[in-house]
Amino acid sequence: MPFVRRVLDKLLLVTDGPEAEQAWGSIAYVLSQAFHCRVPTTMLAADLRAAHDAGSVAGLYRAIVDSPAFNASPQAAATLVPLESPGLAVDVSETVRVPYTSGIQRIVRSIARHLSEVAPTGMLVRWSDRTHCFTPLTEAEIERLVVMEAPLPKDDPLPGSSSARSTIHMLQRAALWPTRKIERTLRRHRQKAHRARPVQPSVFLWRDSLLLPELVVGDDHVDAVRLVSASTPARSTMIFYDAIPIRFPEFFASSTLSMYLRSLSLARDMNMVSCISHTVREHLESILSMMPSRQQPTLAVHALGADLPDGADAVPVAFDRPAVLCVGTVEPRKNHLRILDAMRLAQLAGSQFTGVFVGNAGWLNGRFRSAFDEATASGHDLVLRESVSDGELRGLYAASALTIYCSLDEGFGLPIIESLRHGRPCITSDRGSMREIADQTGGCRVVEPESVPAIAEAIADLIDNPAALAKLTREAKKARWPTWRDYTDELVRFAMQPAKGLERRRRAA
Repeated sequence: MPFVRRVLDKLLLVTDGPEAEQAWGSIAYVLSQAFHCRVPTTMLAADLRAAHDAGSVAGLYRAIVDSPAFNASPQAAATLVPLESPGLAVDVSETVRVPYTSGIQRIVRSIARHLSEVAPTGMLVRWSDRTHCFTPLTEAEIERLVVMEAPLPKDDPLPGSSSARSTIHMLQRAALWPTRKIERTLRRHRQKAHRARPVQPSVFLWRDSLLLPELVVGDDHVDAVRLVSASTPARSTMIFYDAIPIRFPEFFASSTLSMYLRSLSLARDMNMVSCISHTVREHLESILSMMPSRQQPTLAVHALGADLPDGADAVPVAFDRPAVLCVGTVEPRKNHLRILDAMRLAQLAGSQFTGVFVGNAGWLNGRFRSAFDEATASGHDLVLRESVSDGELRGLYAASALTIYCSLDEGFGLPIIESLRHGRPCITSDRGSMREIADQTGGCRVVEPESVPAIAEAIADLIDNPAALAKLTREAKKARWPTWRDYTDELVRFAMQPAKGLERRRRAA
């Protein structure tokens, strides 16, 4: 309460001018968190301003402390959790709900593994739509996040739960009741179910750092992040992975594109943005130049990490012929159809190898699956593996002679680094971030990704020419690259440093 009083004493003095809107946003945030353990909606600031104009501090008291709408929620009895200084909250809301180990999920899980080592005061959090707050992950959630087990249950009961079954049973019995009795019964049932829901502790962000290592997809979640960034002196940082949905919208479903644009809109509200390659930074600078913004975020480049393979948990895999491994979600942007055609062309020309595709089915994968089935039916030596574990993937890398990653566009190209970490050379695209990696590390053969003959020639040259393959393999084994711990350490230090434009807001708060 002394903290709340100090905030009110300072910010209630700012009643006019350009800083008034931000001051009322801060007041709404502090009061909503202090009394109801919730991040407020954007409308609350305007409501509180009107309440204050009508009744001064007593009006604020009635609007918050005596508010029936707020006090009817069990969340009003929740616990407010401050971060230990220097505070860092890492928002892993989406990754903690899914069991996937590809793309962004792999990066987020790697950050989570090393967070306690590089930031002892860091906290993994997730956004809850039900309680409208950031809540700390439980020990069980952290373990499941790190070891990548089954998805966690969502906040609300799923169809088929006891609550849902009791509601259905009640509705069946009530079919012949009078309308008023039905309305009263449903209202009583909703209130009972609402009171039975457990409260969740709410993380209080103030002079702290908020790191977004994944896409923020829900509307309420996006609004909450934007409000924290605008209404508190917290430092906000996001990782920007790529601008591919804007550059190649034809490769994405409309729902995916909408989700991406919602998350991208947060870039203009961030204090700092970490880009995963210089190519990505150039794309983001171009996008930000066209977006209205109250501030320009500080941009930096932090290349993703990769760990040395641990042979202890590798699942042994063996092929009768040298294996050419392609790792990545099966979708048009990853160029699997051309890679498949190149493998077929190389095998028809006499090259002896097994083409191995590893990746979950993604957007518009039907043409590839049909072509793959046709190729295997006609005798081509090809394998398709989905949903492999980390141990299985390491075994596949160990069993391969080389890898191929000829995507049409990438923010980074993590499978290239993973291939080099396993001492396997990689055929990759002569474009953007993939060329950026190849030039820096060696151990790669770059080709035009839209040329099937060029890809086939590169495969055949390395498979049929042991000296060329051995030379590139030696380069791959000598390649040096930061580990995931190195990456997490660099990212956390960037996220926790003072950002431009924050000092004035700190003094005001």
